[in-house]
Amino acid sequence: METETPEADHEHGKSGERKCCQSPDTAQETKKSWVRDPNIWIAIFTVPAILIAFWALRISQETLRVSQDTEKRQLRAYVAPANMRTSGTDSIIEVEFDVENFGQTPAKNCSVSGAFEILPFPLPEKHLFKIPAAPFSQNSIITPRATKPLTVKVHRTLTAAEKTEIKSKEANSRLYVYGVLNYHDIFNEAHFTDFCSFIIINTNTRPRKDSAGRTLRAISWADCDQHTDFN
Repeated sequence: METETPEADHEHGKSGERKCCQSPDTAQETKKSWVRDPNIWIAIFTVPAILIAFWALRISQETLRVSQDTEKRQLRAYVAPANMRTSGTDSIIEVEFDVENFGQTPAKNCSVSGAFEILPFPLPEKHLFKIPAAPFSQNSIITPRATKPLTVKVHRTLTAAEKTEIKSKEANSRLYVYGVLNYHDIFNEAHFTDFCSFIIINTNTRPRKDSAGRTLRAISWADCDQHTDFN
């Protein structure tokens, strides 16, 4: 009976080891094959190129959006109250103002809502203005750089106590006119302009009589420090 010697086992182990492991020459050939593979190099250069193209597209889209927004802001309508006119008697104050488009394109669907009210002076911080739901005027078109005759007249009969209070420079109340203008621009985007002014009755000038014999006093107005937002 033949038996394997330890030397035979040793040789057999070396042979198996040679079978399972690559020689240095074989590993070098594999590395050279990887380096010469064009698909690998294409992948290496394609991925960064795709990322660069993606960011370039994002930047281009953002630049286009900013450009379009700038163009809209330059061309759109801007509507606000203008030419505030006030007059009155000892008992009735009459306020009249127009609406003007300061932009370069027409404003459409214009509407005006507002109120006439005696409020504290100065106004409390973040005062809640009660805007009427029903507008004075609506569905009007105002051309660029033009004043539309959307004249609004508001009459307010004053009580004896109110007349005394608002005529005094030291009074803690004023007669306020406030409201909101709503309209659409040519891009069909909705906009608003809040407005608020308070009336000042000039008691230093001599009153005059109108054609009906009513006593008239000089009235001026000043802008409030709130409720003047717009978009």
